[in-house]
Amino acid sequence: MQKVRLLSSNALKLIACVSMLIDHIGVMLFPSVTLLRILGRISFPIFAFMIAQGARHTKNKLKYLTCVLFFACICQIGIEFALSKPYLCVLVTFSLSILVIYALDLFKRTLFWHDVRLIQIILSFLHKQSCGTN
Repeated sequence: MQKVRLLSSNALKLIACVSMLIDHIGVMLFPSVTLLRILGRISFPIFAFMIAQGARHTKNKLKYLTCVLFFACICQIGIEFALSKPYLCVLVTFSLSILVIYALDLFKRTLFWHDVRLIQIILSFLHKQSCGTN
């Protein structure tokens, strides 16, 4: 069975970038136009999806994380100077998300992947707790 692809990853990135630009124009130049902010909200889920896909399919996990974290630091400095308010750059959030993805993957591979019996014990324990039996 073939996978059907509607949009490539580059097309998704382009849509997200244009949407983010519309959002930023709405914030800075037309704060009363709600439609620009609504159209701009499309960008975050697309970027989050692309970050998750990048974390999953990258060959060099440390390099991927380092690259996103590096740009997060640069953008955070720019935000501090531009806004003079303690806003957190979205790339910091994405960096933390990548760390969580890697931690969950490591947890899955080390604890659960090799020992099926451990999963059975945990599920049995949780079932007994939820049913109220001892």
